[in-house]
Amino acid sequence: MIRTTTLALALTAGNAVVAAEPPVDLSNPGVRGRLWRMVPPEYPEEALARKQTGVLTVEGMVGPSGFATNYKFIPDRPESRIFAEALAKTGTFSWIYLPSLDGECQPVEEVVRTQLSFEIDNGTPRIFAIHASAPKGPQREQPPHVKPVSQPLPEYPEYAWKINFWANTFAKVTVDRAGNVIAVNARSYARNDRIKDLTPFNEAVEAALKQWKFPPAPAEANAPWTGCYEFAFRRYRDSRR
Repeated sequence: MIRTTTLALALTAGNAVVAAEPPVDLSNPGVRGRLWRMVPPEYPEEALARKQTGVLTVEGMVGPSGFATNYKFIPDRPESRIFAEALAKTGTFSWIYLPSLDGECQPVEEVVRTQLSFEIDNGTPRIFAIHASAPKGPQREQPPHVKPVSQPLPEYPEYAWKINFWANTFAKVTVDRAGNVIAVNARSYARNDRIKDLTPFNEAVEAALKQWKFPPAPAEANAPWTGCYEFAFRRYRDSRR
């Protein structure tokens, strides 16, 4: 039986921290609590014709899956409501955020705010995001020993693959001085409740991470050290088995 993993592995390694401190996100390409993937709306033709610009604040509650609910659109001035209407037509259901993590590497529900700037540059419309929230926590340079030298990916649970079921799995790993993973604690979250038991996702991530290998920690570094990883299980329509 062949299983295909269409997995967005929490992207690139970021920072690490020793076991004496809270673990730091190892899979974050940006800053937690911010928008990661956005489908921009079309620039309203009426606004473009009259060279109208503006800023729209988008506020929503981000859950463990990375998707937000209870959106609010707040224009910078009354005339900017036209941009809210354009965004409502496009929909924000496919936007993906990077939820903040607690001390056990698990996602925290929180309200996030992102500003969309609608501008016109020499007649060309531009829409880009401005993050309204400040970065959470210090960003430290990643030491070489936290970059894995071997990192097999988890298998997508076949029953979930067949029904195109998405899930996000967050894991806390502990690595000894020799670079061996000595402990993994994973927990999965889904956008809906079509599947109640997410244990296979947890087991797939834990099995994979236990095979990961890191460079030995230097004598001056504290060990064992701990870090956080996020795995996004996604099956897209153009995926093939």
